[in-house]
Amino acid sequence: MLAEPIARLSLDRRIIFKDDPALADRLDVQYLALSAIDFVMERSAIESGALPAAIVDHVAREAARVWFGQEHVPQESCGLEQLDGNDAATADPDAA
Repeated sequence: MLAEPIARLSLDRRIIFKDDPALADRLDVQYLALSAIDFVMERSAIESGALPAAIVDHVAREAARVWFGQEHVPQESCGLEQLDGNDAATADPDAA
């Protein structure tokens, strides 16, 4: 049931990220979708679910971790503001 929308997301990623093709090439949108689903399922098991803002925050942290290649990205700053193409490969996500 979830395989088709996730596959479609992967196929449509170039349309979604048309303004920044580097994002389409570098971010694994299938992984991010599965990570979001896992996050919601985990929160549903231990809490009363996940708020949309918490889901967005989780996916943003995962995207920053994938983008910057770090195991831990601080929660207060996921560094996504640096994904606009301004030397994102060498940007420091801890610089605030």
